[in-house]
Amino acid sequence: MIFNRDEYLTVPEAARNVRVNEETIRRNVRSGRLKAEKIGNQWFIHKRDLSLFTSAQNSKAKSEA
Repeated sequence: MIFNRDEYLTVPEAARNVRVNEETIRRNVRSGRLKAEKIGNQWFIHKRDLSLFTSAQNSKAKSEA
């Protein structure tokens, strides 16, 4: 795998991006709901995967309302 840092976010960056707590991102990564790659001891989330995840969460919230 070629790692292009410009395409990935760290957990803190992803949390700021979608305005949630870092632990919320970590919990979703651990459960497998949010795809991420672990390099060393740090998780990296592809920007596309974060976008897909937030879109799915928004759709789910709208359908439940």
